[in-house]
Amino acid sequence: MKVGYSVMSEDISLFKENGIEHHVIVTDDDQSLLTFKKFLELNKHNQIFLMNIHSIGTYVTLVQLHDVFAQLINEEYSVTILEQGVRASIVNADYLRMVWHLIESEKSAVRNRAKKAIAIAVARGKVVGRPPISQEVVKQMTSLYVKEKRSIREIAAIVGVSSGTVHKYIRLAYE
Repeated sequence: MKVGYSVMSEDISLFKENGIEHHVIVTDDDQSLLTFKKFLELNKHNQIFLMNIHSIGTYVTLVQLHDVFAQLINEEYSVTILEQGVRASIVNADYLRMVWHLIESEKSAVRNRAKKAIAIAVARGKVVGRPPISQEVVKQMTSLYVKEKRSIREIAAIVGVSSGTVHKYIRLAYE
């Protein structure tokens, strides 16, 4: 069965023009990568049509699509992107691979820029990363959590660290 997916209601007529009677148009509230992943799981054995990559979600970036494209390629989903944005028509599997490689390049560039910025900051004397926490503070967090049954937020406020830091050290205490 042919199934279309888009976040743009104007794509309904374009799907029909291409013989795709079944389609899902996602509302603004549901535009997330999770919604698209659920759609993929439900339609794994169908022929999936997208108008273009932007049809997946107006708030979804290419880097966020990395794992989705890897899944589409590795599990050999039948995906057709109707408007590829390239002059010559490319076989859909090749188009997916091409976009996936572009995403890989973008992720690498972002990672390299971040590493370079951190190196420059460190060279200028800037302290990067989380500040170290003393063993006393770790013991206090664990005690508040285990003995006093305090919430993560309460512990973070009492000790003066972020809730993520409390999560980290509570988890480490139980490993």
